[in-house]
Amino acid sequence: MFVVRVVEDKEPDFKVFGELRKARSHWGRAALKVMDDELMSSALFDVPAASDPYDAVEAVKFGDKARVELLELEECPDTRRRKMIENLNLEIEL
Repeated sequence: MFVVRVVEDKEPDFKVFGELRKARSHWGRAALKVMDDELMSSALFDVPAASDPYDAVEAVKFGDKARVELLELEECPDTRRRKMIENLNLEIEL
């Protein structure tokens, strides 16, 4: 199964597809909206061992790296910048 996660504000929206072609099409439309600053991010995941759509979404939500593969990701520049800063984890004392 393939899961597309779209984030508009803070709460992500998930949609599950049985075919990669349909999932990639849905992801692509959302990715264009990310580039136009209408959405925060759009991601496409492959969850091959999912037993049902609920299971696939739960695996993505919990970031189960053993079961989930990220295929595509588009994020707005502010989101990318914030993640880079968080990854630096700098402790600065003035």
